[in-house]
Amino acid sequence: MKRSENNNEVKLSIIDAGNRINKKGRATIEEWLMRNNITIHRDPRKYVFAIDIETKLLLPLASNYKRNYPADWKLRIKAVCGENEAVYNMLLIELSNEPAPPPTTRVKPRNEF
Repeated sequence: MKRSENNNEVKLSIIDAGNRINKKGRATIEEWLMRNNITIHRDPRKYVFAIDIETKLLLPLASNYKRNYPADWKLRIKAVCGENEAVYNMLLIELSNEPAPPPTTRVKPRNEF
């Protein structure tokens, strides 16, 4: 991992990102990144930001918590993120952008009107 001097964001090389997501081969890693809408930057080598990868990896778990534990899902996500406040905030943003599930109840009209 390398730290950028000007903005303190953690950058990962493509190979380091592959290790984090358990993928091997540059093409496979880049395909996963593109499929998950993670931007690949150049400086002069390719890199991605670690927060983007962490957010995408934890998003299914966070979404599951939100669906199954509506009373305390934020506390559960906070516990998973630990000290990483940035990932927690990114997950909350991603979850607020999720489309609402379809309604589970149906209204049956009593008459034509």
